[in-house]
Amino acid sequence: MHSHIGLLDEAGVDRAVLFGTRPHPERATDPAAFRREMSVLDETVGGLPGGPDGHRIAGEELAAACAAHPDRFIGFGKVRPDRSAEQIAAEVEREVVGRGFRGIGELTRRRIGPV
Repeated sequence: MHSHIGLLDEAGVDRAVLFGTRPHPERATDPAAFRREMSVLDETVGGLPGGPDGHRIAGEELAAACAAHPDRFIGFGKVRPDRSAEQIAAEVEREVVGRGFRGIGELTRRRIGPV
């Protein structure tokens, strides 16, 4: 995270909005690992839920970064679109209200349910 702060400083950026993410292509050490990370990204953008652990871990990483540098980072949470309205409301309460995030969303190219 400190390298991100340095890059923000270098660019003259005071605050940045962070989004939790399940794929981490920057962690790949070889082409096969990069392809695996990009497949996670494809599943995410495709609207596939990807399991609760990925969402939980991404939320925890985001919360930790925002808590460590609240003067530099603004959190933007997300919800799992495959959840019921009640579950989504609970996630918003926990992830946005409880953690002090400023926004919420989920990218998907596939319609999950009635609009």
